[in-house]
Amino acid sequence: MTLQTTTKRVIQRICFYPVLAAVFLVFILTQPSVAQTSKIVSLDTTVNLNQTGDAEIKQNLSLPLQPYQALKQEIGNPVRLMRRMHDQCSWNQIEEMKGEFEELNNSVRAGYCHLGYSRSIKPGSWLIDLSGDEEPKLVTTHDNVAIFNSVSDTDLGPMTIIHRIHTPKGSSNLRFDDTKRTFSYDFMPNVIEGEQDQSSLELDCKPQLMSSLAKLYGNDQFDAFWAARSVFRNSGNATLTNYRVRFRVDGFSGWSSWKKSAMVYPGQTVVDAFYPVLDLEKLAGMTGSRPALVHCEYEYKVNGETKKETDAARLQLTSRNEVVYSSRPDGQNLDWYEQNDLAEYILAAFATSQDPAMQQLAGAVSGMAGGVAASSDNEQAIQFLEAFWDYLVLNKVAYHTPPGWSINGYFGQHVKYGRDVIRNRAGTCIDLSILWASVAKSVGLKAHIALVWGHAYPVIELPQGELLPIESTMVGKYSFQEATNAGFDNLASPQGGLLILADIQSLEAAGVRSLDLPKLDDNFLTKLGYHTNRPDHSNSSSAGQPLNSPTNENSLSPSQVRQKLIGAWLWALEIENGKTVVIVTKFAADGSYSSTVGTIENDQFIEQDQVEGKWSVHGNTLTLELPDRTEQGKFAFEEDSLIMIEGSDTYQFHRMEE
Repeated sequence: MTLQTTTKRVIQRICFYPVLAAVFLVFILTQPSVAQTSKIVSLDTTVNLNQTGDAEIKQNLSLPLQPYQALKQEIGNPVRLMRRMHDQCSWNQIEEMKGEFEELNNSVRAGYCHLGYSRSIKPGSWLIDLSGDEEPKLVTTHDNVAIFNSVSDTDLGPMTIIHRIHTPKGSSNLRFDDTKRTFSYDFMPNVIEGEQDQSSLELDCKPQLMSSLAKLYGNDQFDAFWAARSVFRNSGNATLTNYRVRFRVDGFSGWSSWKKSAMVYPGQTVVDAFYPVLDLEKLAGMTGSRPALVHCEYEYKVNGETKKETDAARLQLTSRNEVVYSSRPDGQNLDWYEQNDLAEYILAAFATSQDPAMQQLAGAVSGMAGGVAASSDNEQAIQFLEAFWDYLVLNKVAYHTPPGWSINGYFGQHVKYGRDVIRNRAGTCIDLSILWASVAKSVGLKAHIALVWGHAYPVIELPQGELLPIESTMVGKYSFQEATNAGFDNLASPQGGLLILADIQSLEAAGVRSLDLPKLDDNFLTKLGYHTNRPDHSNSSSAGQPLNSPTNENSLSPSQVRQKLIGAWLWALEIENGKTVVIVTKFAADGSYSSTVGTIENDQFIEQDQVEGKWSVHGNTLTLELPDRTEQGKFAFEEDSLIMIEGSDTYQFHRMEE
């Protein structure tokens, strides 16, 4: 299930931060096996504020037995729970986080310190921002305690949220503005004041900002996509007044509005986040990553004197096609979901149904399909999708394996927009999935992208609600029917049980927006030589078989297949800086097999690995008996090329000279 749903976003946006609720919702939305229950899920949160606005927070999440056991099994240990909780805290300054599973009551307990939870808006007056999509209801106030409640829908039924805020003893005038969703109270801290100014500001920046997600960074509804934050501490004994701070990305954004705090008392911490409104046109034109500086200006008044300071930090701006899938550096992720915690946002931002190139393409395919109304019923939707498959085959759009890259220790990938796939006539599994999602959306079909271990494929939701998964990497080698059959197999049994099904429409509805791409000619497709002379399928008897497969009706005999396979075959892919990855595979007449993997740098071959074994063929299935395992895969000949099919990946080998 998609991690970015309206339900999850509602919970994460409650400013008093029920982090256990967010952890729980991430879990149930990725665990379709958890049974539904009518029992109520409850979250109880208690906030104890000190006199300078910091909060000690305790939470208790109670679950029915089966979901509790599944949650504990999936998270595994308190360390993983702490990481999940910390991820939900976004830009806030969180310290001393603890968590545990409570077997007796089927509950998860957490505790942490949230610095700067409350902010001074004028002398003796404090404010807590409760804005967000969830609507908290004030139940009662008594002495220095305010009690809120709310209810959220989850896949397990309603979740009741009880939230108690204990303001410092001696507080008064507790009030809630349900229009602005702010909670205020009056309190004058009992601090020993002097004239010592000992303040500091720590500027934190994300290691990189992705141009493809530029519109998310400017939307503070997406808490996790802050670009920078400031942590301002008053460690002296002088009370500071009129504190304010602002930010900008040098050359790529203007100054943000000032973030203000009327008073910063001794011992107080003020935390502010920066969500930049970036120069979209400039980012769309970038062809490579480049460094940028985040500038910070802040000022305050102390002992009658105004002090102004600046700071700066460096980050990388990636080009519009360069992405990183994880918010953590390579090697610091505990599981596959952590490795892909940004993937859904990226996939949705690349699915550009409003791109004129995709609309041109959708129009051409609709004409090729006879003008069907794809969004009206299942039959016409499938006719359109099959016509799109034929269009790609006809115009020789193919699958290719993905190159990787690294930035600041984060693993990344070069990802293409749909227009890039059409321009290059090739794409990776991610690229082809994005192309299919973009075109499907252009004709009113709901699109999903399934992300599994090492692979992705499009899943189109038909007008009557059924899901149609398509193994898009089979284009040009298999029929549309065979590609959908493989898609159903993949969706039913994802490798390792790992699956993220990104709902592109829901992500867009939540606010994910694509980068504005450079304008293209109205005859973009014509200039590239695309046409719509569709092949005739009326007498087709080989649907589901690879083109030129040895099992086709007029194929080679088994002995001819074996003889044609004997020899050396080469696969190569240039990855970066002149470096090329190569695989040399040899099939000997005596049935022996060897495969050597290496790289070519500066015209020198560097061997990385070699494996040897035995080979045999049965129809179009190749069997390799290796020292520690047996592998099987499909293969086909296409002119002078050998097409090797391993799972959902296709590799094109070329015969080497003797």
